[in-house]
Amino acid sequence: MTYHFPKAERLHRKKVINTLFRTGKRWYGKFLILYYLPLKAAGNPNHQVLFSVPKSRYKKAVDRNKVKRRLKEAYRQHKHLLPGKKGDPNFILGYVCKGKEATPLSYDLLLQDITVSIAFLRDKYEKGLVAS
Repeated sequence: MTYHFPKAERLHRKKVINTLFRTGKRWYGKFLILYYLPLKAAGNPNHQVLFSVPKSRYKKAVDRNKVKRRLKEAYRQHKHLLPGKKGDPNFILGYVCKGKEATPLSYDLLLQDITVSIAFLRDKYEKGLVAS
C-alpha cells in the first residue's frame, strides 16, 4: 500500500470549496470540525481534502503550518480506511482546527480526531446513510 498525498487529492477549486462549506454536513470532534460532502465519481477517482487552521486560533504562521503538517500526515497514513472501491462515492473533506491552544496541538491528539472522523465516515457509508 502506498501512502502518498498527490496534488489530485488536494482540494483547491474555490467553487468546490464554497459548495463544501455551504451544503456539506459537519462532524464535530474534540479538536477538529470535519465538513464532508459525498459526490459521485465524475472523472476524479480520489477523495479530495482541505486542511485549514484559522489565524484567529494561532497567531504565528509557524504554529499554523505545524498543525497543518501534522494534520496532513495523520490523514495521509489513514486515508486508506475511507471507502474507495469502484462505484463508491468520492468524498470532499474539509478539516478545520477548532482548538485554541497556546502551543500547537500534538500529533497524537490530531491523529485521534482524524481516525475517529474517518471511522465515522466509513460507518455512515456502510449503514447507507451517505447519499451518493
